[in-house]
Amino acid sequence: MAEKANFTLAQAVEKRYELLQDKIAAQPDAPYPATVMEELAKIGDPTGTKGSSERANFFEKWVEALPEEEGDGTPSLSSFMSGLGGGLGGGGAPKGGGKGSKVVPETKKEEDEEEYSWSQQGEEIQILFKLPKPASKKEVNVTFKPSTLQVAVHGQQLLDGSLEGKVEVETCTWCLSDNGAELQVMLTKMHEKEWNSLLK
Repeated sequence: MAEKANFTLAQAVEKRYELLQDKIAAQPDAPYPATVMEELAKIGDPTGTKGSSERANFFEKWVEALPEEEGDGTPSLSSFMSGLGGGLGGGGAPKGGGKGSKVVPETKKEEDEEEYSWSQQGEEIQILFKLPKPASKKEVNVTFKPSTLQVAVHGQQLLDGSLEGKVEVETCTWCLSDNGAELQVMLTKMHEKEWNSLLK
């Protein structure tokens, strides 16, 4: 998932860390899932300021130091990234069969037979659009609202409807991958409760 978003693994972990810190700073008294605090505890206290080369070096060394396999109780790279949800601010790739992991394909407009797929893991939802024609950022328009989502590419509406639940608008994001042939939209649910469908 990091490669699809043109991030290194270290950059993905850093972005996830910053997202969690911003979320807690915005609502310091809010109750957060134990998994969120565990993620921050595993990362520790990064050196340098946000966006600095010193901060980037910290995360590069941090990723390199993680063992590939668990043995002495230290979190492995695979276990950490699994809990991190891919580390892209919302759109981790869930593993089928796991608790809190669900992949449900949906169809948008039957008349033009375009499709999107979506998945959820914990509080994060990722929606993937396969674009028939590669797009640039200027040609993408995504409007996040607490209960609705609108996605348009090349001036054509791909999704417009009421979401199954509410999302944290400030932490929702999107990115293009595969040279503009894929659009990934990442949502952060207000609650970790699983959605039965993406739209009502």
